Amino acid sequence: MLIIKMRVFFLILCLNLTAREILALSNYHLLNTINVNSGVGSLVSNEYQNLVANGHFDGSVRVWSVINGGSNLQLKYTLDRNVGGHTNVVESSLLFLSNFYYLASGSWDKSIKVWELEEGIEANKRLKFTFDSANGGHTDDV
Repeated sequence: MLIIKMRVFFLILCLNLTAREILALSNYHLLNTINVNSGVGSLVSNEYQNLVANGHFDGSVRVWSVINGGSNLQLKYTLDRNVGGHTNVVESSLLFLSNFYYLASGSWDKSIKVWELEEGIEANKRLKFTFDSANGGHTDDV
């Protein structure tokens, strides 16, 4: 189980890998459970934009809006193969970049992708960069 604490919301998000769910807890009380279709490999929070992102075993990255202090998480974006996403597991490499409008994801497909999360951008234009062996990037799992 992986735990991330978001200071602003006094919210703890846990990954239950066996049940394939994300648990939102506050003051040790369960606020919400989100079931996911594939195993969750990573979880990261952006408390300034009220966002949570998680990487999946199917290669997708999902970005959620945190609503009402965590009592509700609403799916905002799915970054998958349909929009140039990863082709293998996104296990432990997710990071919101310093300006909070970008998310970096790494995968077993040996690539790092940088996504723009600002409002109003079409889904197929969110992918900004891909670093892989073709452009001097990784030659092994990320």
